[in-house]
Amino acid sequence: MTLQEKQLGEKNRTGFIVGMIITGALLISSFTGMIDVGFDAKGIAALLAGVAAMVVQVIAYRKFKYQDIFYHFSCYSVFLYYVIELFTGGIFMRYVVIFPIAVLVLMYRKVKLVKVGSFFAIASNIAFDIFYAMHYGLSGMQEDVGYQLAAIVVAAASELLVCAQWERHQTETYEEIQERTARQANIAKEIMEHSEELTEQFDQAMDVSRMLNESMDSSHTSVNEIADSTRLTAEAIESQTAQTMDIQNILEKVEEQAHRMNDLSQTTAQAVEEGVDLVNALEEQAKVIASVNREASVSTNNLNDRIKEVDAITETILGISSQTNLLALNASIEAARAGEAGKGFAVVADEIRKLSEETKEATEQIGVIISKLTTEVGAATQSMTKSTDYAERQNEKILSTGDKLNSIQTNTQELNESVSHVTISVEQVLTANTKITDSIANLSATSQEVAASSDNALSLSDHSMATLQDMNRNLEKIDQISQAMREAAQE
Repeated sequence: MTLQEKQLGEKNRTGFIVGMIITGALLISSFTGMIDVGFDAKGIAALLAGVAAMVVQVIAYRKFKYQDIFYHFSCYSVFLYYVIELFTGGIFMRYVVIFPIAVLVLMYRKVKLVKVGSFFAIASNIAFDIFYAMHYGLSGMQEDVGYQLAAIVVAAASELLVCAQWERHQTETYEEIQERTARQANIAKEIMEHSEELTEQFDQAMDVSRMLNESMDSSHTSVNEIADSTRLTAEAIESQTAQTMDIQNILEKVEEQAHRMNDLSQTTAQAVEEGVDLVNALEEQAKVIASVNREASVSTNNLNDRIKEVDAITETILGISSQTNLLALNASIEAARAGEAGKGFAVVADEIRKLSEETKEATEQIGVIISKLTTEVGAATQSMTKSTDYAERQNEKILSTGDKLNSIQTNTQELNESVSHVTISVEQVLTANTKITDSIANLSATSQEVAASSDNALSLSDHSMATLQDMNRNLEKIDQISQAMREAAQE
């Protein structure tokens, strides 16, 4: 839409409103008048004419809103309805309506329209007076006929004077208008030249702006990706920091367990060493016990041999005792045969027999004792044999236990060395993990700074994008203004 069309649209809107107000006022006046005097054919015709005038104005406004032709429909429909209302509605608002009609006509600044409108107003009023005089007679107009004719003459004279003055003014200003038009043509030419230059500059600026916009889009995308990657990296570093702290805690517990295991290993090694010493002592004692058992077994065997010898001697004594008892019995028999001479010998023989019996009894008791002693010595010999076997087996077990303890001692020493190496390695890993934790903490702080910088860069990129978009909009407005200038200059 051009500036001229916009101005013409505003003028037509005002003319449409004024025309509708005039037509509406006439319709209301006519309708109220007919309510007072009654409806007749002329009044209804006047009402229909008013409605038709309003419909014509509405249709013309909707169709020719931004065209110069609209004033014909607006003004002439109002003129025609005024004439119809004048001859059908009486004298109400007869002169008052002239003023808004004049305003409507003068708004378009058309001399021809002013003359036509004035002619319609004057002619219709003259015709109305003639019609009124013919219908009612001159006697009904004697009081105000002079005023009416005077008003018509003054209105006609004023119209002629104004139109003449207007035409003269237009004639006087024609040369100025031509000169002004020439200056405007030169200005329009310069505007066209500058507008073309401005268009070229605008095209170049738009090309640069598009390139810059593409670069900014790419940069914005890259910065956005960097910001996202930085945020993900920061989150991963925070997670890694938490995991490293967990590893640090676990390593501290492992170090504590390693030190404890080292202490337990050293304690175990000491206990194993003491066990080895104890086994060695038991081995020596077992050897001594075995030696003592062997000596006791030999002594028991010797004692058994002596008992056997004593048993043989006891058998001999029993035999001698039996023979002695037999000899004593024979001596007693012989002494009895000898009579008195043999009594003393009989007493001796009897004593010898008693001693022989006592010796036999004692020898038998000794045999019983020797038999018991033999039994006990045999049992002792068996016990000593079993004890010797047990001692030998115990010695074998002690030797096996010693070998196992020696193997355990060797393994414990190797375990101590391994635990020591593990403890040292854990301490080294703990130290390295501490350094890693510190490095990750520094990296986390750095990543947070980078993330903040990325966010700032993203904000600056967004601001730059917004600024570039504003610049593009301003360039487009400049291009629109340049096009409007070219169109205005061409018109």
